[in-house]
Order: sequence, then C-alpha cells, then structure tokens
Amino acid sequence: VAVRLCTYIRDDGAVLPVLVFFIWLAMAGEGLRIMRRWTNLVQALSTAGPGKRAKSVKFAVDSSVQDSLGMKVVTILVRVLIASMLSFAAVLGVCAIAAAAQHSVGLFVEDIVVWEEAKNELVITNAGASVLTMRRSGVMGGSASRGSTLPSPQDYMACGNTWYGLQLLDYALLSELPYIKPTAKNNLPRLLNLLMPHVNISLVQTSQEVGQRPWMEFELRGHPTEDSRPLSVVAVSGTNLDRVIDYLEDIRMWTEPIVLTIIYTLFPSTRSWSRETTALFIGSMHRMMAAVGVRDDRWHYDRILQHVRNISADGSRQVVLTGHSLGGGIALVVGALAGQPAVAIQPPGVYHSLAKHQAIQQGSHELEGSSALHKKSLSLVVEGDWIQHFDQHGGLVQTMACDQIGKSLAAGCHLLEGAIFHLARHCGDVANRFTEVNHHYDPTAATMAVLRTCWQVALDLLDWKATVSSIFGSAAQVQGILVAG
Repeated sequence: VAVRLCTYIRDDGAVLPVLVFFIWLAMAGEGLRIMRRWTNLVQALSTAGPGKRAKSVKFAVDSSVQDSLGMKVVTILVRVLIASMLSFAAVLGVCAIAAAAQHSVGLFVEDIVVWEEAKNELVITNAGASVLTMRRSGVMGGSASRGSTLPSPQDYMACGNTWYGLQLLDYALLSELPYIKPTAKNNLPRLLNLLMPHVNISLVQTSQEVGQRPWMEFELRGHPTEDSRPLSVVAVSGTNLDRVIDYLEDIRMWTEPIVLTIIYTLFPSTRSWSRETTALFIGSMHRMMAAVGVRDDRWHYDRILQHVRNISADGSRQVVLTGHSLGGGIALVVGALAGQPAVAIQPPGVYHSLAKHQAIQQGSHELEGSSALHKKSLSLVVEGDWIQHFDQHGGLVQTMACDQIGKSLAAGCHLLEGAIFHLARHCGDVANRFTEVNHHYDPTAATMAVLRTCWQVALDLLDWKATVSSIFGSAAQVQGILVAG
C-alpha cells in the first residue's frame, strides 16, 4: 500500500525507498492503535455481565506511563515544535502565493533605485529615502584633472588594499548597479562610466529573469591582475523592496542558522558544536528531504552559478563575485561552490548555511566548502546592522562603524549608499574620482513611499474580477513558484 501511495503522488512514478518506509511506519503505527482499541472493546463486551469485571488487554507499554510529568513535558515540546514547523510552512506558503499573485498581476514599483546627473554631481536615490551625492573631480586616466580630491585617512586595515586591482569602494559601487533596472531612462553604461572612469570597463551581460536574482557581468580590459588574466566581475542584486519573492528567498536561504540559534538558546551546551557537526546536521537534513521527494534545489542563484562555472571553466579569465545584502550572501555561496573569490558588502553570514547549498548543488560532502569560504572571500560588515547576524561569517571580515547608528532599527546601518559614503570618507578614493561624498537617510520618506505604493496597489485591486482572472489564469506559473517555495 505504501509503495502504491508513493507511486501515485509522484508525477514521474518513481519510488523513493525512504518515503515508502516512513509512510509504511505511519500506517503500521496507526494500525496498531486501531487494533488496540478494537481488542479492548471486544474483550470488554465478551467478559461483561452481572457481577463480572471487564478485563483489559495487557500491552508491552503501560499506558499509565503517558501520564507522568516527563511524558507531559515531552508532549508539550513536541507540540510546540510541530506548531512552529506548521507556522513556518504557513509563512512560506503565504509568501509563495503572494509572490505568484504579485507576478501575475504585475504589481511592481517601476524604479526603486534611480540616478541622475546634475552639473558635476552624481546623485543615487534609493526608495526616496537614501540619497547618495558624489561630486566628481573630472577624473581621466586615474588622476584628477581639476579640483581637489577626497582625503585618504586609511582608518581601517582594509583601506589602501586592492583585490584583483579594485578597492573596496569599487566593489561597493559595482554592487549598486544591479539594483537599477537597465532601461533607456536609467542608461547604465553612462552610469558605469561615471562611477568607474579610471578603468576600461564595460557592461557585458545583464539578467532580469523572473524567479532568478538580477545580476550583471562587467569586463575590465587591460586591468592589472595578479596573474595578468582578464578580469570579469559578476555583481548580484540584493533584496528588492517591492518583490515578495525576494523575502521568500531570504527566509529559505537562512532558515537553518536561525534554527541553530534557537537550539543554542534552549540548549547552551550545543554552542560547543564544531562547524563540521552543524554542517553534517544541515546536510543530512536536506539529503533526507531529497530522499522523501521534497525538492529544495531551486534557488535564485542557479543561473549565476552556471554562468560563473562556464566563463571560468578554461581558466583563461579571472572571475570575482560581489554584491550587497542578499546579493553579497549569494556571491559568497556561488564563490564557494564555483571556487572563485567573492567580495561581499554587508552580507548575512553563510558560515553554517553554506553546507545545505553544497549538499544540494554539488552532491559532495558539505565539509569541503568552509575552506573555500575562508580562503577566497572578503566580507565588509557594519556595526549596528542586524541583518548580518543571521549567520556567522567566514573568511576575511572587515567591520566598519555606522554613521546612522540612531536609525539602525530602520535599516539605517544596512544601506549600501551609507557603506559607500563611509568607505569614501574613511578610506579615501585611490582613483581620485570624487571631491566630496554625502549621504542622507530619511526613513519617514521610505514609509510614505511604501504607503503611496500600497494605495496605488489598492486602487489597482478595485477591479477584483480582472485581478482574480489574472492570478488564476496562469496556474502553471503559480504552481511553479509554489513548488520553489
């Protein structure tokens, strides 16, 4: 019966032995409970009569044990665990349905991150709240042709250093570009030339696929690297505020580290677990999920990983990954899986969560990735940024102070524009591109922008018939997003 059930629920008709075993075990347990109830009932009916006392059937496990205090505590813990799992599954389901509905109806903000060129200034605005202003110095060929340049105080150990010929400020600026949609209005090639005038750089490829993380590939020609190979920088976008599917990906990416944090809180002795122990635990859990037919191998970075492996396969090109926030975490994961270096700006840590990606993507042992993370990754984190605490960090880590510490709860310390401003102020600009850099953050403006967007969405949804038909008219797409969730 278990084999028949497994064959029925699988579209391809495949039989998974582990799933068959668990279904058989559940059916056998339920069968034994039913047999116990009927046996007691038959025994009571056959022995009942005047002056007779019904005898119950004796079982190996005394049912009175279930009433003990220990069993009650265990029952409560199991119920809490099951309730937590069901709640988490419900959150994932709601996010998946909301993401499918949003994509089907097309409820997206046109441009969250925009830029404009005014006189000799370059202004980048994020959600109408974070405004980065950079006054250009007329850089040509790496030297300032007019005006003064930013001071170079070298306040941090990472200041003055370069990774494959680029400084941290360069990687932060390149991480800003994937947030901007490549349209004729935004003119990304022009913005790229304004941000990187000291190098011969071009935008080679950009990807905005649905269900995949937006990313861009930049090629630097004639740029000095350690081994004189051409340099390609793959920049990955972080979480887009208007896309529900991005929040779903955030939850999926860092579920296990949060579970480990809860376990550490309830059982402090588990803090002594080594990384190998937690990696074995996480990897085994995902292999068990695969064994019972639960697919968890669809991620936003699939195309990026495939592309990085393709362009670096022959070894003729040096590839570096970079990104901010979720994009930085993905850059670290893809770099470890593909064996390429990564420079992440304000990423959540991936020290423990990397194990599941190795178990899923490579099929290799999850213990191999920690060395790749330590040897070929640099993470720039900011004090007061609560997003960085989702997991621990590996590799080289540079911590900076936060200029918006009073607004840290409103993500004031997680802004990429704030990191660019802080780097320019405390590390200077080796390329002498800017004479002045300023940053302003007003969370109230972001709140008002969100409220205006919600109001516009509500107006669009007034035509509920068209909305419902649009959502359910693409059932295959909804099913695909639900399966990914």
